[in-house]
Amino acid sequence: MERILKQTQSDSVRVFVVWEPMLPTDWYRPTRPTLKRVSDKRAVQFWDKSHLIAAELKQQLQKFHGSHPRCCDDGGHLWDMAAIYLPGVKWGEAAPAFDDGPVYRIAPDVDRQFSNFAR
Repeated sequence: MERILKQTQSDSVRVFVVWEPMLPTDWYRPTRPTLKRVSDKRAVQFWDKSHLIAAELKQQLQKFHGSHPRCCDDGGHLWDMAAIYLPGVKWGEAAPAFDDGPVYRIAPDVDRQFSNFAR
C-alpha cells in the first residue's frame, strides 16, 4: 500500500488500515514499526481487537453482492483485504467499487483501481 500511495498524488484519497488479531502472535495492538509500514499522511490506522469493522464490512458485502466475499475469510472474520469506495460514497450506502485480497497478491489490481479512480 505504501508504494501505491506514493504513486497516487490525489489528496482526495483516504486509506483506512484496520489491524486485527488474526495470528497467534497478534495479542496486542500493532507496534510503531508495524504502523510505519503505511506512513502516508492520507492513511489512518485502527486496532480492531473485536473485529467490529471486518464484521460490518462482511455484512455490507453480503448485502450488496448477495453472497459471501470471494476471499479473505478466516474463522468467520475478514482479513488481509482491500476495499475501494468511490469518492462521495458513504459507508453502508453502496458496495465498494473493488474488493479482493489478500493484499499482497492483489496489489497490482489495487494500483490499477487507484489509477482509474484517484489519479
